[in-house]
Order: sequence, then structure tokens, then C-alpha cells
Amino acid sequence: MAQEPTEDQIMFATRAWMIAMRRLWVRRHGTARGDCPVKPLDDYSPEDRRVMSLAIKAALIAGDPNNVEAAIKRLEA
Repeated sequence: MAQEPTEDQIMFATRAWMIAMRRLWVRRHGTARGDCPVKPLDDYSPEDRRVMSLAIKAALIAGDPNNVEAAIKRLEA
């Protein structure tokens, strides 16, 4: 079974995702359309940050090569 991601990995991935979403917003909409709806992570409440981190953790676990391989085998069965 795959190893669980560490808290540092989860936080790094969450911050990276937030930065990527903000860049995507600016690239698609520019700054003329107002503020980006995706705020920097530190601007969210602790509960919102916890929920986002749980979502990123789930994505990291799902994206682990061992889990992907097992899922593909289940789909092909």
C-alpha cells in the first residue's frame, strides 16, 4: 500500500494548487475583471484551509502510482 503524504507535502501541494489557480484566473480573465475568487491560502479561515488540505490529501493519495495501478486493474476486471 502507498505511504500517506506528510502534513508538509499536503500543505505544499495545497499552496501550489492555490497559486496555480490564481495564475490561471489572471491568464484567462486579466486583472480588469476584478479580484480573483481564489484567495491566497492564508486568507481563508482555518476550517476552510483544513477542508482544502483534506481535498488535496485525497488527490495525492489517489494520484499515487500504486493506487492508480490498482484502480486501473479494478476497472479492467
